[in-house]
Amino acid sequence: MLRENGYPRSLVSRLAYEWSPGGASGAVRTPQDGEQAMYYARLMYIQDISPRLRVLLRREIPRAKLVFRYGNKVSRMHSRLKSEDPAELSSGVVYKVPCSNCPASYVGHTISYLKVRMARHRLDCRGDPEEGTMLSHHALTLGHEFDFAGVSILDREKQRSRREFKEKLYIQMTDQSCNKRTDVNGISSVYAGILAVIKPLMQ
Repeated sequence: MLRENGYPRSLVSRLAYEWSPGGASGAVRTPQDGEQAMYYARLMYIQDISPRLRVLLRREIPRAKLVFRYGNKVSRMHSRLKSEDPAELSSGVVYKVPCSNCPASYVGHTISYLKVRMARHRLDCRGDPEEGTMLSHHALTLGHEFDFAGVSILDREKQRSRREFKEKLYIQMTDQSCNKRTDVNGISSVYAGILAVIKPLMQ
């Protein structure tokens, strides 16, 4: 459903970031005497999904209010003159690499070109299993190989702190991830209900 509406994967990361401290478009209204602070955030409207999110957040965070915006702009109704960069030349991305020998996969992020990051992963897979990432540790300790040609881009984000936050969200939503459990430290339990609702829609 998310793909049909043109916003397949970044909904979760954007939603969680909006409600995180310092979120991009979140706002706090200064309370008057006797009032409690109200929190506001603006999100893209997605048919059937957005109303459910509103109800969920109203239950989990009573003082939070959502304002939805619509993404159908004139510019989106016309084809782009410039094609997007091929995946291997993309930078500032959150990515997932599947293991060729088991259902495990590794979620990471990079500001470099994706092909440069994959080259580094290949190099790490020839070194010490205690160095590098959990991708190389998985490959070296189990004798497995990763399908670097099958790497997929989960999200795009140039700002490092936002990119790291999104990476944590995708790790939590990835079944049989070989990432360290400490890679998701800092994610509030408030998001558990939101992830539970959205995760099945992203399979």
